[in-house]
Amino acid sequence: MEDSAAVTPQRVLMISRRFWPHLGSDTACRDRRLVDALRRSGLSVEVLTPRHAVGWNERFEFRESVVHRPLVWPRGPWAARRYQRSLRAWLEDQGTRFGAWVCSGFGEDWSTVLRADVPQARKFVWHSGTGGGADHVVWGQLHGERRLVAELSQADGVVVSWASAQRALVGLGVEAGRLRRIDIGVASAVGSAETWGSSPVTGGLATPGQSRRALAEINGDLRLEAESLVVMACGEMTAGGGMGGLAEAFATLPDGWGDLRLWLIGDGPRRGELHDYFRHQSLRPQVAMPGTFTDFEDLYRAADVVVIPSAAEGLEDTLPSAVAAAVPLVVVDSPDTRAFFAGVEGLVGWFQAGMVKGMRDALQDCLLQLVQRREAAKRLRREMLTRRPYQQTVLAFKQLIESSPSSRSSGPSPRSMP
Repeated sequence: MEDSAAVTPQRVLMISRRFWPHLGSDTACRDRRLVDALRRSGLSVEVLTPRHAVGWNERFEFRESVVHRPLVWPRGPWAARRYQRSLRAWLEDQGTRFGAWVCSGFGEDWSTVLRADVPQARKFVWHSGTGGGADHVVWGQLHGERRLVAELSQADGVVVSWASAQRALVGLGVEAGRLRRIDIGVASAVGSAETWGSSPVTGGLATPGQSRRALAEINGDLRLEAESLVVMACGEMTAGGGMGGLAEAFATLPDGWGDLRLWLIGDGPRRGELHDYFRHQSLRPQVAMPGTFTDFEDLYRAADVVVIPSAAEGLEDTLPSAVAAAVPLVVVDSPDTRAFFAGVEGLVGWFQAGMVKGMRDALQDCLLQLVQRREAAKRLRREMLTRRPYQQTVLAFKQLIESSPSSRSSGPSPRSMP
C-alpha cells in the first residue's frame, strides 16, 4: 500500500453499483461517460464496482481506467451485511491511494463509503435518478428521510444534477451549502446526423445504412428493409417504467406506415410480459427486444425516432445521448424534461405522463412530419451543444474534485423549507 503522503487530489475513485457491462442501466452509462471524460481531462480515475457473477474478473481495464471488482453483489440480508463489512475493509486498505471518492447514487454502498475511516479522502455522493425513481424518493421510502439527511451530512459534498432534486433535498433538511449543482450536458458525438458521410476518423460507421447492416449482423431481429422506420426506446423493463405504455401506444398506431418497427433496448422483469403482449397483438414481427448493448452509437444512427417514455428513467444518459445523435425525440412532459429543454421546447414532441393516447398522438405527429423533425433535431443538437455542453459538466466535476477539503458537520441540519 502506498504511503498516504503521496495522496493527491488528481487520483479519484468512482464507486458505482453498476458499471460496464451493465450499460442497459442509465446510471451505469452516465458513470461510464464521466469516468472516461475525467480520465481524458488529466485525472487518474479508477472504479470500484461489485461483481454480479462469481466467475467475473476481479480486475480489468476499461478505456485505460482500472476497474476493481473484489466483491460479489449480495443476495439477501445476511450477505448484505457481510458485503458492507468487506467493502469498508477494502476502502480503508486500498482507498487511501485516492484523494477523492465519488459514490454514484444513494444505494447500499454509499453509507458504508461515508463511514470508512480514511480521513484524507474527500467523499462526494452523486444523486441519481429523476421523478419517482430519484434516489431521495426511493431511499427515503425504504429507510426514512431523517436517516437520509443524517447520512448525507457525513459527505464533503452532494452532487445533484436536477433542480427538482436540489429543492427536495433542501426541503428535507440537507444544508444548501453541502449541495453542488452540476447539470449533465450534451457531448459532441462523432457520427451524428450532421456528420453522416464525413471521414470516419474514429473508425465508426459513417451512414445510417451501414449502421443498420452492422446491427443486422449482430442480431437478426434488427434486420431492416430500405423503407423501414424505427421507433426506439432504451430503459429497464419494469412495472414502474414506461415500456408498457409505449407498447400500448405503438399497438394503437393506425395502419399505413409501411414497415414500421419498434426497438426496445434493455431488459428487466417485464420482458416476458411485453413479449406476450406483442404476440397477442400480432405485432411480434415488427418488434425487437435485443437486450442491452455496450455501445449505443449505431443504435442511435439507425433509429428514426427515440422515445423517452418515463420521467423516472433515461434522462441522465439516454436523453442527452439522443440529442447529441440528432435523432427526432418524443419526450414525456415533466419538470425535469422541461428544465432540460428550457428555451428549445418546440424542437421536440411532448406527451403527458401516463397518457397512452397522448404518447400515440405525439409519436404519430413525429412520423407524419419526419423530414421537418429531422431538421429540428439537427438544430436542437447545435443549440444544446452551446447551451449545455458536456465539457462544462466535466470541468465542474474536476473543479469539485480538486477543490480544498471541506469540513463535515457532526449531524443533520435543521429541517428547512424549500
